[in-house]
Amino acid sequence: MRPTATRICCMIGGLFIAAPVFALVDMPGHEGEDLSAEQKKELIPRTERFREELPAMLKEISAALDELRSKARSEGNEDIAQLASEIMTHARTEELVLYPPRC
Repeated sequence: MRPTATRICCMIGGLFIAAPVFALVDMPGHEGEDLSAEQKKELIPRTERFREELPAMLKEISAALDELRSKARSEGNEDIAQLASEIMTHARTEELVLYPPRC
C-alpha cells in the first residue's frame, strides 16, 4: 500500500502534538489517560517549544521534500516525485489552515 501525503504528514505532525491534545480532550482510543497536574504543567513548555520550532521544522521538511522530489525525477522515479509534491501541497495547506499567520 502506497503511503499517502495525508498519512505521512499526520505521522510527522502527530509526533509533536499528540500528547498535548490527548491530555486536554477525550479522544476515542485514548480514554483514561488522565495526567497529573505536574504532567500537565510539563506540556506547556513542550507546546511552547513546538510553537517556536514549527517554522524552522516546516522549512526543513519542505527542503527535504524538495530534494526528494528532485532526486526522484533525476532517477526517473515519477511516482516518488509525485508523492513528494503531494506531501508538500498537503503540508502547506495544513500549515495555513491549522497554524495561520498571526496578524
